[in-house]
Amino acid sequence: EVLDPCAGMCGIAFQPEMEDVTFWGMETDNRIKVLADIKLSTLPGLKRCDSGDSSDDYWYEFYDEIDTIVSDLPFCVKANSQGMTIEDYVMRKFVELEYVRHAVLMVSPSFVNNNISRFHKDIVNNGYVEKVIALPSSSYARTSVNPLMLILNKDRKVDYTTFVDARDCGRKKGRMFIVDCEMVKQRLLDSQSMLTVNVNIDGIVANDYSLNKVNYLKDVYDINSDEKFFKF
Repeated sequence: EVLDPCAGMCGIAFQPEMEDVTFWGMETDNRIKVLADIKLSTLPGLKRCDSGDSSDDYWYEFYDEIDTIVSDLPFCVKANSQGMTIEDYVMRKFVELEYVRHAVLMVSPSFVNNNISRFHKDIVNNGYVEKVIALPSSSYARTSVNPLMLILNKDRKVDYTTFVDARDCGRKKGRMFIVDCEMVKQRLLDSQSMLTVNVNIDGIVANDYSLNKVNYLKDVYDINSDEKFFKF
């Protein structure tokens, strides 16, 4: 079962991979929640959107059978008066909730720096970070920055994180870049790619717990939308 704590219109539930998955969404705006439920009613299986606040512990108590969190998190949005972002808050819940074993989270570039995220040490020291994938700029509807996908797994037995630079894995459509998922998959499978590197926990700790790919792919060249090369 999958929970999206920042569901909005529940777009994640409409991905082909979700067809046979039980989906629960959480949305603070009741108007959006009602519209999302109407859309979800057209899909097979159990899929629904509940009223709830992703930055309030109370709401997570209703999902104790959920084992996976999948969410397209809002970038750098404050969750409380202490300055914690929603990205931080959802990360905290992943660490704290024993029954949640996996997560796929879309986060902002600033989130992967330890001076922003308060829970990097926990997820790194426990070996929960399976992959960090940098996606093309402008592939995220609300910003032109490069979004990152964090794949977290509490059940893995290895002590390294795979960093993947997939910023060139996209095609332009209007003002946006559409991610080419097949190109990303091939890069993940290509152990010889210069744009993929495995880094053990000690290596990440030595870089002050940063999950920024730049620290681990320093000699790699990037391709921008004009197909010109430049170093990080």
